[in-house]
Amino acid sequence: MASSDATPIRVDDRYARVRGKVMVHVGDNTRAAALASYADGVVLHGEAGYDAAREVTTVEAVLIDPERYTTDRGRRSIPPHSFESLEESAMRQLAAGATCLLAPSRFPDDRDAASLREVLAIGQEFVERAGAVDPTVPSLVPVVVRYDELANRTWSRLVHESGIPVATVFAGYADPLASHAQLEGAIDLVQQASVAIALRCDVSIAGLVALGAASGAIGASSAMRHLWLPSKRGRGGRADTMFIPAPANWMKTGFIRQAAADPDLDEIFLCTCIVCGPGGDVRALAGSEVAQEMRDRHSVAAAVKLVRRVVDADQPVDAWRESCRRAVAAYATLKRLGVTGPAEPGFLGAWLDVLG
Repeated sequence: MASSDATPIRVDDRYARVRGKVMVHVGDNTRAAALASYADGVVLHGEAGYDAAREVTTVEAVLIDPERYTTDRGRRSIPPHSFESLEESAMRQLAAGATCLLAPSRFPDDRDAASLREVLAIGQEFVERAGAVDPTVPSLVPVVVRYDELANRTWSRLVHESGIPVATVFAGYADPLASHAQLEGAIDLVQQASVAIALRCDVSIAGLVALGAASGAIGASSAMRHLWLPSKRGRGGRADTMFIPAPANWMKTGFIRQAAADPDLDEIFLCTCIVCGPGGDVRALAGSEVAQEMRDRHSVAAAVKLVRRVVDADQPVDAWRESCRRAVAAYATLKRLGVTGPAEPGFLGAWLDVLG
């Protein structure tokens, strides 16, 4: 079991700007200003992220991920690193209002130690050059970690040796944190880094922050939680889903509509986020007449509230364990009632297995 009193190896006061923040990683940059108001910070991405950042004025932490690694997926070789110089990347982020800078990291197809060290070396160069541009603004290096690299702890030693502050991106075909070994590897990685944030994830950021990460960003939709790898089966468009606090997971809106008239499920769909209000019920947002933007606002507000409750607790690890237990109990209720619906996500069982 992971130590509950783990702390980063080295503390840098510059990172106070992001430490303890519960952020949202937006999928649609045009909705950033609206969704950011429910979180402590926002992670924007791609070229559109620079313009969107100028519209976000309500949060303490603003990050812009150049997200070059998304174009590397499935390639046999990495394109040249020089879209712009490292200084130019830092200056563009600063000019757009970023309060923490992200290196333009890559995702090499060759996953040996030499290739991964090269990613970290370029990241280290970015941190140094960005520090010369503005020494008061912190920098992080995104590292894209595959399934097997979590279980094998491939990145942990390299990140520890480098001393580089990192922003983790967990990559896989489904839930990268769905097994004990993968989750232990993720915890080890954030504990080995000098400073670490979970750049895009699900509500598992609550547990990662409780065990040593500085902060984390929740995906604003089910598709933005992790970095999906190419699959022969392909992927459809964005699933029509909403975040439900009781099971701590996303559910399809169609399923929620089917459950709208079942009073036995009232407790499952209870939500008191700022969008739903006191005594709210998520099923009220599932109707076809409700705009998707309102469902997105609820999902972000509800997920942030769940994580915030854990992060602010006197004993965050205990609070996260209890949240996972309640979520598993919610799925047990669905099964007991014979409700055909979403399966219990693997990350819940993995967390309870790791935490005991």
